[in-house]
Amino acid sequence: MYSTYNNEPWITRGIKTSCQHTRELYLISRDSNNSKLKTYSKSYCLILSKVIKGAKQLYYNNKIFKSKNKIKTTWVIIKTETCKNHTNKGTQLINVDGKLIINQQSIANSFNNYYLTVADKITSRLH
Repeated sequence: MYSTYNNEPWITRGIKTSCQHTRELYLISRDSNNSKLKTYSKSYCLILSKVIKGAKQLYYNNKIFKSKNKIKTTWVIIKTETCKNHTNKGTQLINVDGKLIINQQSIANSFNNYYLTVADKITSRLH
């Protein structure tokens, strides 16, 4: 089976089967001149992408909802998804409310304010 994800907990048997089917469709349609087959392959792939995105979102939302320390769990998820387990010592700037911020303390405060409310927003949507 072809997959870029190894043992992610949000991957179901159905997603694995659909990924394998998508790969097979791609290989068949790549060498074919049948436009209907190519269209079907592309639409199947788009639907699978939406299913995968939804499965990940549901898994992470439930993980945050069940967590005792929602902020820590949120940061662990962010680091996992962005593959950033180390800090970058270069100059950083972000856009907050249309203003570019260079001051590291202001950037930290902006992120802190945002992520303090993220878990509450997710849990309020689940109810």
